[in-house]
Amino acid sequence: MSDRIAELATLIAGRIPGLIEEARDQINEAINAAMEDAQEKEGGKAVLSLAITAKWDLDGDSVVISMPVAVRRKFEVVGKLQDPNQESLPFTTTEEDLERDQRENASLHKAVKAMDRALEAGSTALDIKRAILAVQQSKGGAV
Repeated sequence: MSDRIAELATLIAGRIPGLIEEARDQINEAINAAMEDAQEKEGGKAVLSLAITAKWDLDGDSVVISMPVAVRRKFEVVGKLQDPNQESLPFTTTEEDLERDQRENASLHKAVKAMDRALEAGSTALDIKRAILAVQQSKGGAV
């Protein structure tokens, strides 16, 4: 009994070069399209995939070897769907919240600027207590 698997491998290996030669123009088109797509995307890579398949009629004696060549373009968009099982929490931002945030940020900004000036002036010892007090004041009295 002959080794049918070895015969199959030999048959496929012998037919692939002719298949590639027959599809040469389409493969070149696919290569060009892959290169263009890669250049359009930041960090994109040019990749060409060629899938060679064999369809073996086990009852008969035929093996169909094929290699589809097509330019595949992928388009993406990201969307969001709300989870109907997720309860929506009633968070709102009021004018009062925004004003408080601005005051806190202004106080913190002043404290950081004071430390920067002390460092630029060559001071090696910062008045930590004053910096802590400035932070406490900006947060309404507590750190």
